[in-house]
Amino acid sequence: MLSGCIPAQQDADQQAGKPKLTISQETTFVTEPLLANGYVDFAAAINTRLRKSVNSDNNACIPLYEAIGPSTVQIDMHDYLWGPKQVEAFFEEIGAPDLIYKKRSALDELRYSSLHEHFRVYEHPDSRFDDIFRLLHDAARRDRYYSPLITNGAGDGRPQILAGASYPSDIAMRCAADLLLTRAGAVSDSESAWKDILACYHLGRLVAMGPEVDDAILGMQIEQKSIAAALEFVKRFRPDAAKLRRCRTDLGSIPAPSNVSAKVDLAERCKCLDALLNLAYYGDPTTPNQGYPGAGRGLGEVYNELIRHGIGDPGWDPAFKEINKSYDEVVRILNLRKLDERRKALEELERKWQDTRESFTPPERGEFSSLDPWEATPEYREQMETLAWLQLQLAELTDPSDQTATVDATTEAAAMKLAGRAAAVMFQPSYVRARMAEERTRQAGRNLEIALALAEYYTAHATYPRQLEDLKPMFLAEIPADIFSDQLPVYRLLKDDCLFYSVGENQRDDDGIHDRAGADDLGVRMENIN
Repeated sequence: MLSGCIPAQQDADQQAGKPKLTISQETTFVTEPLLANGYVDFAAAINTRLRKSVNSDNNACIPLYEAIGPSTVQIDMHDYLWGPKQVEAFFEEIGAPDLIYKKRSALDELRYSSLHEHFRVYEHPDSRFDDIFRLLHDAARRDRYYSPLITNGAGDGRPQILAGASYPSDIAMRCAADLLLTRAGAVSDSESAWKDILACYHLGRLVAMGPEVDDAILGMQIEQKSIAAALEFVKRFRPDAAKLRRCRTDLGSIPAPSNVSAKVDLAERCKCLDALLNLAYYGDPTTPNQGYPGAGRGLGEVYNELIRHGIGDPGWDPAFKEINKSYDEVVRILNLRKLDERRKALEELERKWQDTRESFTPPERGEFSSLDPWEATPEYREQMETLAWLQLQLAELTDPSDQTATVDATTEAAAMKLAGRAAAVMFQPSYVRARMAEERTRQAGRNLEIALALAEYYTAHATYPRQLEDLKPMFLAEIPADIFSDQLPVYRLLKDDCLFYSVGENQRDDDGIHDRAGADDLGVRMENIN
């Protein structure tokens, strides 16, 4: 359930060592199921929503993991994230418990072979991969993708936070996509090549159905590779009008793209709330195996700052409410339909984030280049800058040097609201980058639709049209607009070919150039295909 309210029962909860927190949609967003100690099981709540209408016949996850092999899950997730029980739970949850006993697949073995072997297999796959291709095409014919969130240790000691429920086997998914597209580029039969490209395109959309923004990013990367392969297919095979029409019909059967905003609204919001809930219940993580990657590490420091400022047993409601308020605003902005409105709102949001950052120098560690790999990332720098901001804000409320001072309820609530704001900011900047990637991917799909129509026009007239509008109505009922300009893509009829392009994120006509500094047009050049 993602709504409703469960009575706090504060007296009993405090006696049992539970934090001062009301379980409600306004605070924890998810209200059930609960673990024995009252801890909200966010992973189970999300999985319950995602598995609706999913069964063993329509879940593409099953043939995909049969293709890549269960050992991939075991190796990718590492013992400190997933133990044997979690791997078993994963396959049980997707409806294929027997897969745990499947031997290592040829694709799984390929992941750990040499680069030379990769290219050899990709270009000339042997009979070991016949079953792999069959399973990948089986997955592509399905219309659902349920890859559950599984955390380590739930119900047994301190739960691993949801942010540590890493996506299993993303490397293998990329390997599977590369295998399909490389075979498509190597075969001489256009029908077989197109089937592999279409299967890969379909798989990209399916993988993007996963709950997290990382799932969407992986799916978009596979989709973009498939679009590039489809454009190359047109140049290489020069299909006739009938084949081009079938290609466009095939693309229309691919599942609709997932929305980044929907993933932010549910799974990503819950990851932030769950990380804070873990701190509320158990305090600062003191062992490296609790799954505090990414922004979760910064939250541990937020907790320490609260303790340092004399806020050791706070009421957590203000922090959780502030997180939900922040996520509501982010989701609202990501869902704005007009690009200019969304860009303006995102710029304002970026300014708000900048307002929660202060200059940060790693103590006794020198410059960022000398830090550990994770600590040298921009994400870590931003988290520590937000922590520096929180330190300054808390210093205005309380005096950490006065160990005898008590914190009144008003000051405590203000401090917890600041902590909630800091927590949300630590998690959120990546969502904006994912939303921009979503726009680019969708524009690439529109470009492919136009390219196929232009190729069909060429087969009928032995030349390209003078303008894109000439494709209507025989080749396209409507010309897909440029997502970034809300106008038709720029179109130029050249001597022997044509060029069309989107103006890209900078909303500036860069003459179809993408690889020059600052130039980000997304274009396609259609060659003379006689």
